Amino acid sequence: MTPRQLVRKSIDARPLEKDEIGFHTASLASARIKISQGDHETAIQELSAALEYFRSHTLYYYEAQASLALAVCEFKLDREPQMVEHLRRVVDLAVRYDYEYWLKREISGNLELFSREEVAELLPADWRAQSIGAQEPTSQPAGI
Repeated sequence: MTPRQLVRKSIDARPLEKDEIGFHTASLASARIKISQGDHETAIQELSAALEYFRSHTLYYYEAQASLALAVCEFKLDREPQMVEHLRRVVDLAVRYDYEYWLKREISGNLELFSREEVAELLPADWRAQSIGAQEPTSQPAGI
């Protein structure tokens, strides 16, 4: 079974009316797979529903993850205003609820997104230095 099929099976095993959080967290995983496969429009549809659920149930860590995934989709689809809005919420949640470790990992994994000037300005100064510094070439060859 492909990862997409496994997640679909997980979603089907968690009907929305019986296991809302399980359904939406599985939808978040499904959307991430779709993003990795370049299916951004479909991912946005799944993520939007999950985001609303997480936000309305004060599940802020999941909301931050869904918002970041939506920002990635919007970035890939060249929708800058929507991307920036989602990232603004991601940074707000990360600062407010101490998701610093998670966000720093996401920054290092999404340098293309976080290195954009308008996005870097959203970050606290010390995080901004990290995202910019992570892009600078080192004097050591890779693998050392």
